[in-house]
Amino acid sequence: EFVTGVQTCALPICFPVTIQGCIENKKVVAVFHPLLFIGAESAYMANAAACAADENKFLQYHEALYANQAAENSGQWNSTSLIALGANLKITSDRFVDCVTSGKYQDWVTNIANDGQDKKVDSTPTVFINGKEIERTQANYFDSATFSKLVFQK
Repeated sequence: EFVTGVQTCALPICFPVTIQGCIENKKVVAVFHPLLFIGAESAYMANAAACAADENKFLQYHEALYANQAAENSGQWNSTSLIALGANLKITSDRFVDCVTSGKYQDWVTNIANDGQDKKVDSTPTVFINGKEIERTQANYFDSATFSKLVFQK
């Protein structure tokens, strides 16, 4: 499980191994759990990212959120801006728009965030491999060789 605040951790920065490529090539199964560290906008963003997942565009949306983040709780993220971000990624279906506008995944977002609190996750990134949290050290998270060894150990 890769536990991350939707907008707070870009894959190439937080995970120096090409995790995105590993996910796309099905070498790892990554489960992202949104966290709500920065208030209401986190919940809106997490819901929209889940909506993007319905369109098979979660990773692209995740990265776009990170690349376009503003100051915390600046008011940048709302249904209109999240839909516009999706449009920039060619996510334009009525299903996506309705999902973002209705807050379809808000209950899921809340439940997952509560689960993170129960597991004492208090920073991003936090990584669990086969249900066990790896120690949050500079080497474990930011050294490619060490992180690769942890992810791909048998």
